[in-house]
Amino acid sequence: MSLIYLQFTNPGSHQTIQLVQNNDFPPRASSVTRNLQRHQTFTLTQITPIVQTLSNDLYRGTLAVPGKDIPIVVKQSRIEGDVLEFVSQLKGEAMVYCRDLQSCQGEVVPLFYGLYEGNIEGRPLACILLEDCGDPCDDDLKNLDMSIKLTIFEQFIALHKRAHIFHNETISSHMLLHQSPNGHSIRIISFSGGIRSDHQCEWSAHLVPGENRPKEGVSCGELFFLEKDLEIWHNPFFNYKGYILCENDGEVNLTLQKSEIDASMAM
Repeated sequence: MSLIYLQFTNPGSHQTIQLVQNNDFPPRASSVTRNLQRHQTFTLTQITPIVQTLSNDLYRGTLAVPGKDIPIVVKQSRIEGDVLEFVSQLKGEAMVYCRDLQSCQGEVVPLFYGLYEGNIEGRPLACILLEDCGDPCDDDLKNLDMSIKLTIFEQFIALHKRAHIFHNETISSHMLLHQSPNGHSIRIISFSGGIRSDHQCEWSAHLVPGENRPKEGVSCGELFFLEKDLEIWHNPFFNYKGYILCENDGEVNLTLQKSEIDASMAM
């Protein structure tokens, strides 16, 4: 099998880096990957920083493939600190894309364009290339449009049911708002944390915005708390002087009408 090389200029060090594709983590077969296999060496251009974490640097860039420029995101291991651990974490995430998320790529999660390895100043370096699917959602999920909330929830159901992935970090920075000619969608990212890949999801409840949260069919903890953050269902519980009451529970009918309780809470 021919080696496939990736080269780019690191925005931080301004060094030209050449990495080689690790064939243990192949990208999903597509016209793009077939193009890469024919040309062996390709270049990343227009690289701009997105964010830096303890273990990774994230960049946006353009993958220059003959006949086509592809917007991508580069997730690169840090070259300071525990570099071997950072490379290992990135390989773990690449394995999830290759092993568990093949059927979800391009629909629920970004397309995966491979893992590449090399050295910089004698230190190991690795990066994965992903489809650029836009920016994270608003920090406060409950402020999103209802259509986006429902899309987020549907995508996590797909992650659970199709890939058996329990993500374990359902925060807004891991949900990208992806714009396409057909409207908006959501792509879920960040699979290097405490995910589980053997999840047998028992969620069966149907989401109807504004209805009361049902008591059955909501046994998946991750989806239960995601819905609470999104506030899709109506929450019949409210706080009155430190007591959590339910507006539909006859056993806690306190002679006060709910409007009076709400008014007293606002004082």
